[in-house]
Amino acid sequence: MEFTEKEIGKEAIAQIGENLSRVQYSDSNDGEPQYYRDVYLKGILIYCEGESCKVKSYDNENQIVTLTNENNNVLDFTIPYEQYLEDF
Repeated sequence: MEFTEKEIGKEAIAQIGENLSRVQYSDSNDGEPQYYRDVYLKGILIYCEGESCKVKSYDNENQIVTLTNENNNVLDFTIPYEQYLEDF
C-alpha cells in the first residue's frame, strides 16, 4: 500500500493497540490496566493514545511517514509506515 498526496495535512488520531513492545503502558489512577499508552522515540514522547498528529510527508520508497504533534510540541518525527497503520 502506498500513501497518496491527499494524505498530506491529514489529522490522524492515535488509536494504539495493546501489548506492543514499542509502547509504554501504565494503569489509570482507578487501576484500569494499560489505560495510558505512550509512544517514545529516542526518549522523547511523540504521541499518546487519543492524540491528534498531522501527516507532514511520506516516503513510499523507504516506507516511512513524517508527522507532527502540536499537543506535545513535537515538531516533526518519522515512523515506519507499518507503525502508522497500526497506531492511526
